[in-house]
Amino acid sequence: MKRNGIVFLVSKVLTRSDLDDNLNRVLLPKKLVIENVCNFLTMKEWEDVNKTEEGIEKHGLNIGDKLNVWGRRDVDTNGLQFKFTFDRQ
Repeated sequence: MKRNGIVFLVSKVLTRSDLDDNLNRVLLPKKLVIENVCNFLTMKEWEDVNKTEEGIEKHGLNIGDKLNVWGRRDVDTNGLQFKFTFDRQ
């Protein structure tokens, strides 16, 4: 799905382990990431994503909330940009 140059990449309903402060990670479905996200990234970007340990703050999310990941390319620089939206339960 594409809206105003923004491409929908993947979504996930959050679980207890996604929100655990001790784990600090959200696991996305591997099949969807490979099918949607890796085709959106350059080879260099894919390698960088798999090496990074950076993250984003959890925004008061709860189990059952849905995380949606969108991507787009800057029209001038072709730089990669991600947008995260949440559907609250």
